[in-house]
Amino acid sequence: MDPLTALLAIMVFIAAWYTAAGLIFRKVNPKVAGSCGCRVVKFAGDPSSLYVDLECPEGKVGVFIRRAPWDNPFNLMFFYAVGRSTYVVTRFAAPLDLGVMDAARRGKGKRVGSFYVVNTSTPKEVLQQLLSWGEEVGTWRISTSGRAVQLMWRGNNCKKAVEATRSLMERFHHLLKNNTYID
Repeated sequence: MDPLTALLAIMVFIAAWYTAAGLIFRKVNPKVAGSCGCRVVKFAGDPSSLYVDLECPEGKVGVFIRRAPWDNPFNLMFFYAVGRSTYVVTRFAAPLDLGVMDAARRGKGKRVGSFYVVNTSTPKEVLQQLLSWGEEVGTWRISTSGRAVQLMWRGNNCKKAVEATRSLMERFHHLLKNNTYID
């Protein structure tokens, strides 16, 4: 096989792969979005990721699911070759401004419990409570910016991540009802 024919064969293979993956995930994405546990407002996705807006009883939750990159065989091969992993990120609005904070299970920064914390302007008491809750629900990373709270889990279990996020949302509302130091 000459080089031009080989290149053409590779191009046809990748185009067929991409088309097939697109068609398959056009059917899979609505099912995955529906399995997250709350009412789906909207979703957008491709063979390697999915974003879902949910309306839960506790409030709105945004979910980003990063899957293995099924968009082409080379991305998929390199994804596993370099040891990447899938993850789920959820986002919700806290009922109060939490300042800015980023905490992860690995990395650099001040060690607080099982997290390394950097860039913190969050009040110490709120920070410790949030990290304690994050540890209880098994989150890998927690970031806040104002009222926005973003949580990250390894794996791609949307339902588990949304249930844990809803639990944290309930805890925030309970904390506000029972504390007098927050106006």
